[in-house]
Amino acid sequence: MAVTLAQSRASAMDWYTNRVPSERCESERTIALKTATAKRAVADVMDMLDLPDDVLEHNLAHLSHANLARLASISAKALARNAVVGIPLRPHLAPPHPKWSQRVGVGQAAVTLVAGQAAVPAPTPKPPPLPPARPEVALQRKAWVDFPLEARTEINHNTLRLRFKLPVEELGLPVGMHIFLKAKIGGKLVMRAYTPVGFGPGYVEFVIKVYFPLLPRFPEGGKLTQHMHAMEVGDTLSFKGPLGEIDFDENLSADAQAAPCETLVRFQYKGELGGAVKHFGFVAGGSGITPCLQVAAALLKLERDITISLLYANQTAADILCEEQINELRKDSRFSVWYTVDRPADGWAFSVGFINEDMCREHLPPPGDSTYVFMCGPPPMLDRACKPNLAKLGHADGRVLCF
Repeated sequence: MAVTLAQSRASAMDWYTNRVPSERCESERTIALKTATAKRAVADVMDMLDLPDDVLEHNLAHLSHANLARLASISAKALARNAVVGIPLRPHLAPPHPKWSQRVGVGQAAVTLVAGQAAVPAPTPKPPPLPPARPEVALQRKAWVDFPLEARTEINHNTLRLRFKLPVEELGLPVGMHIFLKAKIGGKLVMRAYTPVGFGPGYVEFVIKVYFPLLPRFPEGGKLTQHMHAMEVGDTLSFKGPLGEIDFDENLSADAQAAPCETLVRFQYKGELGGAVKHFGFVAGGSGITPCLQVAAALLKLERDITISLLYANQTAADILCEEQINELRKDSRFSVWYTVDRPADGWAFSVGFINEDMCREHLPPPGDSTYVFMCGPPPMLDRACKPNLAKLGHADGRVLCF
């Protein structure tokens, strides 16, 4: 008759619990059976430890006090035998000789009995510290929330900076992602994606280019930007987020910020590791500059050996957004910028016309294992000018990504 696993274990355990006469030797088969049973027992314990702590605690509470005390004693002795590889075991951690010491359970503490000494309670181990609570954030991924306009600054005739007040200190926007803004205009809901140019404790800021009606090509203009242009302090706008596929937030943890300068910058793309980067190329058109600046400003705060090259296209020099922030980033030798405009003024020192192959070759990093290009701008510019010319230079599709 075949022996069941339970019978096999019981047979082997007999050898542990019943003393063997000294004149009798264990056969190789019995030794092998005992070894296999011990391995199975360890495997059972490991499987049990896969359970959540609260489930284990609930199940172990059904054991008798004596068995729980024995389990605690055995665990303490096993822990004393265990040390990190390469670190010698300290003498006071060595398990005591059975003739001189034993550990017995008393309540929730343990007591060590040593010959010639009074019982001294061993210190109760401190529970592991709880992970820090996540701060409350203003943004909601699946719900719209309203923020009031706190301040507005008109930069020029069609560009303004809007600062909105948050209900809590933290915005909750990972670096590389954006926010949907929504308003009801003329009885209809209008929604657009924007990336803030800055945010801090209790506020978020946007630089908005207002698209007024332009006949005959754009008779109604930009409905949401005109609505924001008409907003007064105290008016509210609806927000939802974060949204997007690119996330650089893992580089901002304390451990990541302490990493060596040669460490590559990692990013997540669609929830998985997108790549590791040393040379960044950014291509922006018009208001597409904001996600590029958001990422560049965050990465330049890291002590990393990286380069960031920005190619920025506009219709005229007057349309260039966030020039003050760009000039601030230029103070860092790791950052460079090149402009191109369709209609240059006299004395224009940069390129003229649509983005072409020569501009990409001269002002963006060459293709390589640690090079990625990130873009944001009007779809015709990205599809007809940027992607084809980058492909000609050898940039792989998977290394040219859109915010």
